[in-house]
Amino acid sequence: MGRGKIFYNIFLVIILVLVWGSVATAADKMTLNIQGNIYNNVPFKVEDGELMVPVRIIVKELDGVLEWYELLKILKIRFDEYEIKMQVDNPKVQINPGGQIVQLPVPPRIVKGQVMVPLRFFTQYFGFFFKWDEKRKFAQIYKPSNWVLDLIFEEGISGERLVINSTKEVPYSTMVLENPDRLVIDLKQSALSARATDILWETYVFKSVRIRQFDEETVRVVVELNHKVQYRILKEKGPDGFKVIVAFVPGIRQIALTDKGISIRSSGEIGDYKVLELSKPDRLVIDLTDQTLQLVENKIKLDHPLIKQIRASQHSWDPKIVRIVLDLNERIGYNILRSEEANEIIVQTKSLNSGPIISSGSQLSKPFAAGQSNEKEKKTTTAEFILEDVKEGYGERELVGIEILEGLNQRVVLRTSTPVNYKVWYLPDPDRLVVDLEGAITRLDSEQIPAKQGNIKRVRMHQYPDKVRVVFDLNRYVNHNVLSTKQTQRIEISLGKNPLEGKIIVIDPGHGGSDPGAVGPGGLFEKDVTLDIGLKVRKLLRDSGATVIMTRDKDVYPTLGERVDLANQLNADIFVSIHCNSFVGIDPGGTETFISPTNKSGSLKLANAIQNNLVKTINLFDRGVKSDEFYVLNHTTMPAVLVEVAFISKKEEATLLADPEFRKKAALGIYEGVMAYFAQIMESGESQ
Repeated sequence: MGRGKIFYNIFLVIILVLVWGSVATAADKMTLNIQGNIYNNVPFKVEDGELMVPVRIIVKELDGVLEWYELLKILKIRFDEYEIKMQVDNPKVQINPGGQIVQLPVPPRIVKGQVMVPLRFFTQYFGFFFKWDEKRKFAQIYKPSNWVLDLIFEEGISGERLVINSTKEVPYSTMVLENPDRLVIDLKQSALSARATDILWETYVFKSVRIRQFDEETVRVVVELNHKVQYRILKEKGPDGFKVIVAFVPGIRQIALTDKGISIRSSGEIGDYKVLELSKPDRLVIDLTDQTLQLVENKIKLDHPLIKQIRASQHSWDPKIVRIVLDLNERIGYNILRSEEANEIIVQTKSLNSGPIISSGSQLSKPFAAGQSNEKEKKTTTAEFILEDVKEGYGERELVGIEILEGLNQRVVLRTSTPVNYKVWYLPDPDRLVVDLEGAITRLDSEQIPAKQGNIKRVRMHQYPDKVRVVFDLNRYVNHNVLSTKQTQRIEISLGKNPLEGKIIVIDPGHGGSDPGAVGPGGLFEKDVTLDIGLKVRKLLRDSGATVIMTRDKDVYPTLGERVDLANQLNADIFVSIHCNSFVGIDPGGTETFISPTNKSGSLKLANAIQNNLVKTINLFDRGVKSDEFYVLNHTTMPAVLVEVAFISKKEEATLLADPEFRKKAALGIYEGVMAYFAQIMESGESQ
């Protein structure tokens, strides 16, 4: 029997049998409409806005088996391929042994000797739409014409996109609101799936994205914008449903003077462009098509022999053209190169009178276009030559060295040739510490920039027209303290201690060897997925200063006892077991993390940190933190969690688990969760 038919029959049977007997007073009656069939005088109970109906009737009418354990107030329901395990006053429900754990909005209750359950859960979980009017005591259950499944933010070569996945194509409308700026998308004739969640992190385009059931047949998506944007709505049909895509028009976000030339960067691919040379006054104009202007400042004044300033404007909206204007001191030769990154072009310039000005330190493979209209004159400028230094006019303030020093706290030191003014600040998502050296230049090359060390995973340096910027990419920001004076030749900054320093972490890739674990579509073995993710987590943690021990680092099978003994003998700080979920029957999905029911000190904090960061990174349905009797959780002596990354039994999620990029994201999410946990412990001064 199909799933939809089974549960439609369940709802029908509930009503037919409810009218036979009374589990409530005469006042507790309602009217129920199931797919157009009207039933009156149905007994019910309402708790916290949830409609409750007797569960025993379902079992009786579907020839199921009900087992009742009086001491624990547990009941098991078996029919067809399903087994449902519930406990009175406990909101967690298990579907099939060892399978999915589902959180009820209201736990089962005993009312007049019968167990009652929230009807909304059963309807929505098994594919029906539920409406309840408590004032009128009227409920309606029906199949919606469309389910909105989830909301995904994508960044790629085509720019930034918000993807709304649904089961079928439906009408939609959009509107833009002001004060504050918002983009609203309404999907008609739709119901919101329980797995669809908000996007709560900030991007350049938006602060957050919220998705809600707006009214009975409308799902509303609200994009809280950081600024006004241009966008296109695209529709895309696939084998598993339909996508409504909000494609934000790529925007020019950076114009900077670098050692390679003038860098122009967009949030998406830079396609066609047109170059104009104008005189009286001399200007070089670059028109970039299919772009919007997203710069904070639209004018950059330069202390440069050839270029007075750079201006940018939205030249037209239809078609969308951004115009970049170089105001020149004299006519110049130029060359425009495409970077290896499709979202960047580089403008290189030279003087027609005095030879090359701007240097990249290497020969160009392409000639400069001098800009003359006469073909013979053009040929005189096609010889290759070495560009020279752009920074000759900047004065004597020069960044000459960067050091990373270890001690009680990690410190960074920036040395300059003469005293400079500087600014230091922190940027989140990802964690960075930024230092701007006002009016400075630098001749440091990549070999003179320190490698990753401790809590610093990378050091980057950029030359801007009026400053040098140094960015320290951090594994985890705790705090910072500027130790130097306001104007100095030696800038020293102390960073908070690395929360992973000295920590012993045991990573346990589930299954292995003779035990393949669950097997997904196409023969994908759980043991292979968990090992690959575990090895990636190990690298990230080791690179951040932790001591990481694997229960297995190849395709072997350590027993559960051996895994536990290893962690206990090491006196590890935490234990993280990595698995893939599996379930036969209905088609669940998402990510969940388990702890022992005894909830050893720190396990819940660790589980919450990993669950939150993993869901944020891989963007699957958040199934929450749960407790269960897993051997490796019950017998380890330190905070321990078991992470179920995704459902290998679900076709779409198995495809993700087979993707190396998805595994990398999953490893990053687990790593960030571990980092967040230890940072929380450090900041609070608690012991684990």
